[in-house]
Amino acid sequence: MKFVPREPLAYVAVAAVEPVVQPANGSLQSGGPPRVIGIYASHDAAALYLDLFLDPTAKREIDWSRDRYVIALNTCDAPCGAEQLPVPGGIRLAEGANFVVELQGPPASRLLVADNYDPWQEVAVAPTGSREFRVVRDMTIALASDARFEHEIVETNVLRFARDGTRFPRINADRSFLRYGNFEVGAQDYSSLGQWYYDPPRARLRLRLSWGLLLALDPSQGLVFWGTDNKGIPAGKVSHSIRLVLLSYAAPDDKEAGTVAQIMAASDSGNVLIKGWGIPWPTWGSVKYQPTFKKSYHELSKAFPELTGYATGGGDPQD
Repeated sequence: MKFVPREPLAYVAVAAVEPVVQPANGSLQSGGPPRVIGIYASHDAAALYLDLFLDPTAKREIDWSRDRYVIALNTCDAPCGAEQLPVPGGIRLAEGANFVVELQGPPASRLLVADNYDPWQEVAVAPTGSREFRVVRDMTIALASDARFEHEIVETNVLRFARDGTRFPRINADRSFLRYGNFEVGAQDYSSLGQWYYDPPRARLRLRLSWGLLLALDPSQGLVFWGTDNKGIPAGKVSHSIRLVLLSYAAPDDKEAGTVAQIMAASDSGNVLIKGWGIPWPTWGSVKYQPTFKKSYHELSKAFPELTGYATGGGDPQD
């Protein structure tokens, strides 16, 4: 059994193809990735959804060996995170970004967090000096020009010792890599774990970013992570909007070189992006879901009678 939204997601327009910003250090790169002509957003209780519509007249398909799409997100409704964006050309975002999505093919696409917004930090632990990921204390959220983007790594199991002295090592989980899969409910190749996919017939890239991955403490009220107290307990701040900018480029052989091919931002000044496109924070007070059978149910319903001798029901679940 699984639970799916009772109604289809309703997407709203966030940004159109204009304006396209030309960096001050030269012309926009020619022959870059297929151009994005529109960004649309939706949400449910689980995630933020983004659709990037590509130019249907593009002369070629996406080449993931070179093509890169970067989405910088600011969920704070205030300056926070990193100014410098991880793209060629030294482009900065004045209001900062606390998250960056890098779409660079099914194996490697990922969501990164600004290191000054990430509560999990690798620290040296006395007396051994071993490195561990821990939630830092007295963390203050701010905007930094020198902040970097890093993988979102959490410690899921702490180091433990059994009574007989058996050592159970700590386990860390890297949450940054985005799983490729079609998350559209009802699709033939539906994957409940999918976080992004490319839809060539409709010329669009689709993203599903869970609220937990975006460190939202209570997404229904717009409450986002806003530092920690002296015990490492997370503090929250109500955000009223999510802001984003989009950039694309073709990765050169020399990763230190290259030029951005497209930028979509609400306003700019040379290589500084002043303001991103805004999405009002989608608050809600109730959730409408309905139960439905997983695909495996129908296969198991055929196999179990053979094993047990008892018939199984095959109808749909009731609301």
